[in-house]
Amino acid sequence: MVDLEEQLSRFLSLFSGSEDRVALLDSTLKCVRGCDMMSKGENLLSLVREPIPNPMHDMTEASVYKNEKFYCCRIMPVKNSAGESDAYICEFVSVEGARAIAERADIASELLPLYNAVTFNSSKIWESSGKLRDMFMKGGDFEKLSLALDIEGAMANISAVCRNAFEYANMLYSENQAAVIDAAALCRALGERCNAALAKCGRRIEVLVELEDLNIWADSRRAVVALMNAIQNALLYSPRDTEPIVAVYRKHAHGREFVEIQITNENVMFTSRDFKDKVDVNFSFQRLGYGIPIIKRFAQVCGGRFDMREENGRVIVTLTLPPAPGDPSCTVTLRSPELTFYSTGTPDIMDIMMMEVVQFFGEKTDTNS
Repeated sequence: MVDLEEQLSRFLSLFSGSEDRVALLDSTLKCVRGCDMMSKGENLLSLVREPIPNPMHDMTEASVYKNEKFYCCRIMPVKNSAGESDAYICEFVSVEGARAIAERADIASELLPLYNAVTFNSSKIWESSGKLRDMFMKGGDFEKLSLALDIEGAMANISAVCRNAFEYANMLYSENQAAVIDAAALCRALGERCNAALAKCGRRIEVLVELEDLNIWADSRRAVVALMNAIQNALLYSPRDTEPIVAVYRKHAHGREFVEIQITNENVMFTSRDFKDKVDVNFSFQRLGYGIPIIKRFAQVCGGRFDMREENGRVIVTLTLPPAPGDPSCTVTLRSPELTFYSTGTPDIMDIMMMEVVQFFGEKTDTNS
């Protein structure tokens, strides 16, 4: 009699992963040959996060949560001569593995219709809310004015989430419209734009740069999106009376030279312990989204590294990027970063994100008036 494990082993070549991620299951979905993800004797039904048919007649996909991480799994039925599923092969794919597959898929195009729909309709909302705001301002109807501002705040949140989702999907493509960018000039320009908007709520950021060329090879649009996410996070998760610091400098490590962009803020990341004294916390814009993945992906696409750590009550986000390649004399340095703005009927990513910060902290009032 042929051993079940021996019988199923010949199917392993059908799967993309290595054998340490493939388990062989019997007709009850009990593991007969284990792997890194599943021990012998363990039942798949105790791991999957949603109902799956048993028996299965076609390839089935499910999600698995184990060791505090989510995985995808594909379950292939192995049928006998009567066409019945009496054994299964299960392949586990990590998020990292799924991302590698996704990079070869058309994810951004799938998101494009959603992004276009939100952008098209939000332009009408921005236009209408702007007219309402002007009308209520002229009429001195400040109660209705606050409602118009609430609409703008909600629209900023929707626009930021949709924009980040599209930008993250777009970053999964290998195409990178890179050019030589002066990282110092770029961060100074972002700092000036941010501080002009932040004046409404009494907050600001500090930008510190070394007095030398700090050129990187990057896509300027992606750089702006990544840095704005880092700056907004630093503002939303720091006390009102503190100033997050954006530092740009040259670093030597392991015999190589890098350009580092570091964003530091005092940390007020709340946990369940913070609610023991009934602290009133407003999480209106402190959302879990694509911000950190976008920053991390940008660093990786540039050939660099991303690091986020907490030290002595401060959160430090560091982008370690390789300098622009080649002879500097053969390249054109963008002393003023190439930030081209054009009107689409909606605020750009910088205005949207700073609008969220102002809404979160509230516009300051003039006590002398």
